[in-house]
Order: sequence, then structure tokens, then C-alpha cells
Amino acid sequence: MPVSVGMVGYLSKHHGKFITLLNSLEPRTSQNVDVHGLKPLRCYGSVEEDHNHYEEIKNNSKRIAMRRRIGTFFNFFTSKKCSETSTSRYSFPLHAGHETAHLVAEAPRYTYFRALDAPKKWFQSNIEKIIEVYGETHQIQKEDLCLGTRRAIAF
Repeated sequence: MPVSVGMVGYLSKHHGKFITLLNSLEPRTSQNVDVHGLKPLRCYGSVEEDHNHYEEIKNNSKRIAMRRRIGTFFNFFTSKKCSETSTSRYSFPLHAGHETAHLVAEAPRYTYFRALDAPKKWFQSNIEKIIEVYGETHQIQKEDLCLGTRRAIAF
């Protein structure tokens, strides 16, 4: 299940999925009344959501399909085994001691916040209350929390 823009939660290693605690855009919709007093993210500044354009999607899809065909053709002549399949390989720069995150999406179509100033202010202002309300129950601390700033359909 994709994480929607504005959702606050954490990644549960035990369940292998994102656990949503509340919606920063509408805290009053939370099942937990203790967070109903939090101001919505829009009170912290301009919050504009944007979507990538259809043309970008169409062009990316064509490009991906062409890469697959070329990869399949190339693998047909270079594979040692008949059962080998074509796979995409990605490389990312990694630096010792530095955290990193990457999103790989075959046909990227996503919604995202245009600017992150308001989400950052909201998160910094409310993180203590969120931990106070959910910390003990979910066995989480500040470092576990995250705010969804991008929603991709296939990732």
C-alpha cells in the first residue's frame, strides 16, 4: 500500500510495511483524539502538491520499453544459459557513515510537495507530541518517524 503525501508514520521491520499514525494535512481525522489538537500542515506555510505530467510518463514508458527490448535482444546473444532473464541494474553512490535513500520506479507517476519548508516546520513542531502519544504503544522514537512527501504508485 503506497504512503500518501502528508502521512506520518514509521517503517515496521516486524511487519515489513509502513505504519501510518496520522495525516499531517488533517490531524483531526486521526483515530487517536490526543492528536486532534495538532495544527494542520497548511498552518505552517504554503503547501502545494504537484504531479508529474502525462507526457513525462508516456515518454518514460516508451524509453523503458525500448530499453527492455534492447536488453532482451542483447541477453539473447550474450546469455550462457537459456533460463537467464533480463534484469535492470542500478548503481548508487554510497559513502561510509552516510545515510542514503533511493526510490526506483519503473513507470514513475507520483504526487509530491513542491517545497519542503512547511512540512519540515510542521514535523519539527509536532514530533514531541507524536512521540508522547504513539511512542510507547508502537515502541518508536523520534528517529523512526517520517513524513510522506512523495507518493509513487509503482515502486
